[in-house]
Amino acid sequence: MRGLPELGDRPEKGDMDVHEHFLQSLTAEEEQLIIIRDFLYDGDWDEVVQDLRSRQQGRPFIFKLNTRIDEDLKRIEKLQSYERVHGVNLGRLLVKSGKYPELSQSVIGDQKREREKDAENPATRA
Repeated sequence: MRGLPELGDRPEKGDMDVHEHFLQSLTAEEEQLIIIRDFLYDGDWDEVVQDLRSRQQGRPFIFKLNTRIDEDLKRIEKLQSYERVHGVNLGRLLVKSGKYPELSQSVIGDQKREREKDAENPATRA
């Protein structure tokens, strides 16, 4: 039986086993951050971090999480690092895992795609 993946481990192409183990090791709070990132922040960790820092500094923010900000920032660092090292999107892996059947691949990133489409269409700029 394989242990949890280390951040430096690179699976062979198509080897979901490493990612499945990592997904199974995520806490509810980490999964929540991934889902929030994809639905409220168009899949952008930097925007989530910026929002948490704004909340920390008493500035306006988008979404209030139930956990402490410093803990969430550490969780985000871990999740970002895994995505960067393995070249994966944890939101897509969560959807593929079937753990959240109410989520669909088409929903993740819809807002961003709509904005990009609007930016390309001269009629919507006016």
